[in-house]
Amino acid sequence: MREFNDSLYTNLPNFTIGFHGCNQALYEKVIAGRECIVPSSNKYDWLGNGIYFWENSYSRAYEWAIGKYKEKAAVIGAILVLGNCLDLMDYKNSKVLKDAYKVLQHDYAVDETPLPVNTKGRKNSNDNLKRDLDCAVIEYVHLLRKLNGIIPYDSVRNAFVNALQLIRTYRPS
Repeated sequence: MREFNDSLYTNLPNFTIGFHGCNQALYEKVIAGRECIVPSSNKYDWLGNGIYFWENSYSRAYEWAIGKYKEKAAVIGAILVLGNCLDLMDYKNSKVLKDAYKVLQHDYAVDETPLPVNTKGRKNSNDNLKRDLDCAVIEYVHLLRKLNGIIPYDSVRNAFVNALQLIRTYRPS
């Protein structure tokens, strides 16, 4: 079977509606044009460093903001152009992650440093909320592209799968 060159398809030509959960003070400053949303750079950010949006889901962004900011929660809506996107919902990109993971694993072994791990973050959580390993792999994808002179990704996209939490929440007792 002939290998298909699909590099043309990493540049997503359409736009997406995104919602960013935040506090009321930031919302007001951004809407007034006095401040910009600052990219996150936590070592546990699931999809690496950047600004996080819930795609097409105001309610999920608001739920996230309520969990963090309580009554001071707010949501900023935005029209996003993903550009050259590492779309993790596209099967072919699993190879990008596997290759970056192998290099990361090798580099940590050479340095005799333990690999980062994903952890729960909260005692009663069934989800790995602190995704140190996931973040490290995504950041390695970006680093390897830079080191190899490959056009960087503008965005990373993935589905946030928390269906088990939804099932537990709505399951009759």
